[in-house]
Amino acid sequence: MRFTLVLVFLASVSIFGCSDADKEKPVLTDLSITPSPTIGLVCDLPDSSVIEVLSGDSIAIFMNVSDNELLRQYKIDVHSNFDCHAHAKLETADWSVSEVVELSGTSAQISRSILIPDSATAGTYHLSIQVADHFGNSVKTNNYSLVVSNRSDTVAPVLMVIQPTTLDLVVLLTDSIPSDSIIFVGSVSDNMNLGLEGNGRLELRYWRDSTTNISTLFNQPFIESDGDAINFAFSTRVPPTLEVGGYKFELRAFDGVNNPAPPIRFSVLIE
Repeated sequence: MRFTLVLVFLASVSIFGCSDADKEKPVLTDLSITPSPTIGLVCDLPDSSVIEVLSGDSIAIFMNVSDNELLRQYKIDVHSNFDCHAHAKLETADWSVSEVVELSGTSAQISRSILIPDSATAGTYHLSIQVADHFGNSVKTNNYSLVVSNRSDTVAPVLMVIQPTTLDLVVLLTDSIPSDSIIFVGSVSDNMNLGLEGNGRLELRYWRDSTTNISTLFNQPFIESDGDAINFAFSTRVPPTLEVGGYKFELRAFDGVNNPAPPIRFSVLIE
């Protein structure tokens, strides 16, 4: 079940035709968002626009908008910014909002409160605001990163690895096994059943040092019979199509509402 509010946003209004009379964008001023954005880490990178919230809370938005000719509408957009999040969801739902409100005149004062559903899947979402005038000119804010925690469970799971015993690995790509395979042994534990809510999983992904293209090598969903702790042991073969060079392999674990354990990252040199 997904919570989605969808309306159509006419960012470019063709019914008004093209006009050389107005090329000036609307102006958005005095924007304030509560809770206030702070500095944090999103996808391992510093972000100065992080808003931390709980499911069931509200986000308050206030702003003034104006245009030299005639305002048409504003749009508030929220969508998930999960990384490799294409997994089955049962009780929680990936939250999204695409809300459009019509405007008139040359100025407006806007005050809006957005409720985060109780069932919102934990994770990072993007929030942006866009304003358009009657000639199709528009202005858009940068993305704000909403870090949503599900009120029913804010505790992250614990991921431990016994093997490999080092974070620096060398893999020889040959026809001999296990020289081109890596064995992972460890455990995942949590304060609640790992299989509840449908998001719990263990993942192994990788990317080349010089790129940000991420691929997944292993994905194991947790089920209710796993309880609140599970031991794992699996072997993954390094794709023979990989070129010689340095890579990052990352083991990740998520609990039922999508809280992530701190990932364990391995530096892998392929020779």
